Amino acid sequence: MMAVLLVIALGMGIGALGLLREDLYVVGAVMVFIGLVGLVVRAVEWLRWLRQ
Repeated sequence: MMAVLLVIALGMGIGALGLLREDLYVVGAVMVFIGLVGLVVRAVEWLRWLRQ
């Protein structure tokens, strides 16, 4: 879970640098999206574990 949060935080940091260069904003948005997908996957695994 910590890795997911680090990817999201890194993506937000790179996205903030998008104020300087537009390409970095896109890279940051992609990283945040990837982090959110990882968060959803972890949440689904956790919910499956709770149902057992």
